[in-house]
Amino acid sequence: MKIYQVSDCHLQAGNTEASANLVRALQHIERNADGAILLLTGDLVCNPSVDVYEYFREIIETHVSISEIYAIAGNHDDFEMMKAVFNGSRIMVKKTVKLANGCQLIFVDSSQKPLTNMPLGSGRVSNKDLSLLKKFSRKTPSIVVVHHPVVDVGTE
Repeated sequence: MKIYQVSDCHLQAGNTEASANLVRALQHIERNADGAILLLTGDLVCNPSVDVYEYFREIIETHVSISEIYAIAGNHDDFEMMKAVFNGSRIMVKKTVKLANGCQLIFVDSSQKPLTNMPLGSGRVSNKDLSLLKKFSRKTPSIVVVHHPVVDVGTE
């Protein structure tokens, strides 16, 4: 099984360079994607709007035939808007996915805004999501999918 990850697309209206880069990456994936999973791991857009998420969805669905596509939000995304726009498409927003090999994917939302004054770009994982991570990963081999590191990496 192949797992491809695309992150930090920062797609926005009028930015042809960001969309061209995304298309190039997807074309590479499509050439090699037999039996693959595609993970879209946050900061899919720069300034969230329904139109930009619809454009993102259109690019994904036009350029890859992969049926298992999962997305999580980053700090530049609007989780609820993203989820609503992707509903009914091949791009799924889930908490966990069981894989055929007995392993599972666990999707951790780090798009929540910080509780304290932190630098731009900071995200936060809620205590509830950390508890779910512990619960889901306790008995099953897991791959954790998250946009931000969940530990202090020693930098702003």
